[in-house]
Parts: sequence; structure tokens; C-alpha cells
Amino acid sequence: MNLFSDAMASPSPAGPSGATGTTGPQGTQGIQGLQGFSGLGVINETKLYYTIGNMAQSNLTNTGSSQAVCDLGNTTSDIAIGGNYGIWTATTGINFLVTFHGNTGLDTYRTEIENHDTEPGSIEFVTTVLCFDNPPLRP
Repeated sequence: MNLFSDAMASPSPAGPSGATGTTGPQGTQGIQGLQGFSGLGVINETKLYYTIGNMAQSNLTNTGSSQAVCDLGNTTSDIAIGGNYGIWTATTGINFLVTFHGNTGLDTYRTEIENHDTEPGSIEFVTTVLCFDNPPLRP
């Protein structure tokens, strides 16, 4: 019998897997994260303001466009919540059509009105925008 040749023989096939071990202990708690920015909270009258846009005129050859911008030149992003327009003067008996009235960006509200009639006439109007002060910069 050769002892060395038996020791060099091929290994036997692997046996079945053993049972799963017990779960280890809970690790230590991690460090506390940084405080996040405060949320919006509430929209109330202290965070809202109005801005008046340019006076515009519409007639047979010109569609008038009035635009109001929240805090023009502000480096923060105030937001246009809504808007409206007011008519200052208009030729009676002429049909005018509001062709656009709404937001044109986060901080801008615009109104466009055209003479929708074949008769000459004009209308003067101005747009206002209701703005949310983000972040509050006004007293």
C-alpha cells in the first residue's frame, strides 16, 4: 500500500449546506443628518403682493400685450400665483378678443387683446400679477 498515493486522491463531493446561523447584534446608530430647509408652511397675505404691468393698446393693426413681472430684477424666484387685467378705455360697439391671459414663466403674467372687429377702435388695458414672495424679502 502506498500512503502517499492515497493522500493525493481526488476530494470527495461537497456535502449539504449547513443550517443558517443566528442574526448578529444590532449595529450602532449613525450620526444625525443635517436639518433640512423649512417648508412653505402657509400662504397668507404677508407673503403675497401685487405688481402692475405696462399699459397696452390694441387697435385694428396692433394686438396689445401687457405683462406684469414679480419683483423685476430680484435674484430670487418669486412666483406668479395668478393675475388679472383691467380695461382703462375702449371704443364702444367694438368686439375685442382676449387671445392670451396667463402665466408665461414662474414670475410673469401676460394678457394679449386684439380688435376682433372690422371697424376701427381701440382698447387700453393693464395686467396685474399676484406674487408669492419666495423667500420673503418684504417687510
